[in-house]
Amino acid sequence: MARTEIERLAIGAVLFALAFSYPLIGHLSTAGLDADWHQTLGMAWGVWNNVVNLHRFPLTIDWPCTGFPLFAHPESRTLTPLILLHLLFGPVVGAHLEVIAHIALGFAGAYFLARALSISPLGAVAAAITFAGSTWYYLHLSVGHLMFAPFFYAPWVLAFVYLNRYWLAGAIIALMIYEGGTVYPVPNLLLALIILAPILRRFESAALACATGLLFAMPKLAPMLAAFKARPTGIESNDLGTVFHALFLRSSIDQGLGAPWFEYGAYVSPIIALLAFLGLTTNLRQTWGWAVLALLLSAFALGDSGPWFYLHHAPFWAQLGKPERFLILVTLCLAIMAGYGVDRLNPWLAGALLTFALLDFWTLSPRYLERAWREPIAPTPLNLAVFTTREPNVKCDGVWR
Repeated sequence: MARTEIERLAIGAVLFALAFSYPLIGHLSTAGLDADWHQTLGMAWGVWNNVVNLHRFPLTIDWPCTGFPLFAHPESRTLTPLILLHLLFGPVVGAHLEVIAHIALGFAGAYFLARALSISPLGAVAAAITFAGSTWYYLHLSVGHLMFAPFFYAPWVLAFVYLNRYWLAGAIIALMIYEGGTVYPVPNLLLALIILAPILRRFESAALACATGLLFAMPKLAPMLAAFKARPTGIESNDLGTVFHALFLRSSIDQGLGAPWFEYGAYVSPIIALLAFLGLTTNLRQTWGWAVLALLLSAFALGDSGPWFYLHHAPFWAQLGKPERFLILVTLCLAIMAGYGVDRLNPWLAGALLTFALLDFWTLSPRYLERAWREPIAPTPLNLAVFTTREPNVKCDGVWR
């Protein structure tokens, strides 16, 4: 991409992130303990307290259960440039700024992937709007699942694998692990790479990227495997109707503000679905691999009634019990297909359709961020008492799921 396009992308990504995180803008210092936010902010406080107050590397946290590993915890965020936000502004403001930063990174990543695949700038915008605007991120953030933010690095990994820059892809995989994406984002991405790499004829690049990423992340993976025991979990069962509703019906997500739709909702606007279908039917050579990946990931989302029943017995995926989370990467597949579809339309018509799709996403997704402080607590002074009002949702026996 030319320098001018990169500058425009940076500005556009920031503006998109600010627009889609507007519920947080006026509440950056307001912490909440709804659902899993108490665990997320508790670990964020542990990193901040270790570095700022105790002047040591955040290896452990001294509470609860008389202490437990922090750096080795699968969902802790430590060695990442975004941790500077926590150190500068505190864990509450830092976590909220991290939410905004990941939206911008996801928007830019989807755009970059589309451009790497030779999609036009307007088509790349369609891909970026779809992936960064889908409800999956905002629904998970509503209950404190900040460890799902590393999913936004997936398009960057796929782009660098496609461009045969495996060392950059590996570095980003390692970053996903250091940002707490060990449990779902990384395994799901690796499965997508296994499926997509042969189709794109990038098997060697994908294999080297995975190996490089695991090597770069070994300082966290080694103590994590030593401190925590992974064990198989039960498998949920979904049906085709649930998957269809989760992806394409706004009403199903709009009416399901609580569980279980914060797990299932990965809404893609009908306009985007039509553009993806157009891209598939008019540019089959470039889109069939993404369609296959979307279908297989949707099949895995069925749980024990689909192929996930067999994959679930593999060691790397045995501890993952939420197959519906595969739908997150389905939105990326549809985003790329929609980008190809936009390239088949008149630019003015495509622009009008994307405007309606953008409004569709904007009037639905950001509202879920309001749940981040549904049970507000005093933001200052920031101290241990703030985060011990409810015991974090962790296991004291070293078992994680």
